[in-house]
Amino acid sequence: MNPLHHRIGELLTTRFGVEPATIRPDSTLDELHLDSLALVEFAEVLQSEFDVTISDDDISQTASVDDIAALLTAMGAPR
Repeated sequence: MNPLHHRIGELLTTRFGVEPATIRPDSTLDELHLDSLALVEFAEVLQSEFDVTISDDDISQTASVDDIAALLTAMGAPR
């Protein structure tokens, strides 16, 4: 995993209790058991961590870690 994927994984682990072994680039947020409330909280965490603006619609339960990394990269987050 690249550094951005790694940081996303750390946030999922530390803030949402996701087991590190379950986080892969193709893991969806649904597979990682983030419910709709957790998605909103995750978007807020990403905004704070990467200084970007993410709407609730930008992240869905079907989004993968790769999708989130691509979104953050497109918004100017460091890789």
